[in-house]
Amino acid sequence: MAVATWPATLPQDPIVGWSNAPKPQTVSFTPSTGPMKVRRRTTFEVQDRRLALQLTGPELEILRTFYNTTLAGGSLPFDWTNGDPLDGDTVRYRFKKPIPFKGWVPASDTDNRWYNLTLDLEVINA
Repeated sequence: MAVATWPATLPQDPIVGWSNAPKPQTVSFTPSTGPMKVRRRTTFEVQDRRLALQLTGPELEILRTFYNTTLAGGSLPFDWTNGDPLDGDTVRYRFKKPIPFKGWVPASDTDNRWYNLTLDLEVINA
């Protein structure tokens, strides 16, 4: 099955900002005798990434369709070409949770309304 791609009709860069949080890469345990053991957890550094965007009403609908339909409610991964804010590389992401959003003026015209949202993602390959 082919992996979905971030829609070209949505912003390609995090407009508002982003943050990156590497997850612990080691696991430790204490055997019945001897010193504590520490081992690498995975060969790939798993990271959490938050990307903040501002979208128009039509862009929000594109994102909601992408999330709910293309990604089966966020359960499937997707590739974002130039989606790494650190170096511009293509990254494979998976949503960690649903997308909260907040609208702001003008509230009466949904096509011209702007939305602030933060995508909580997990980098699943580099």
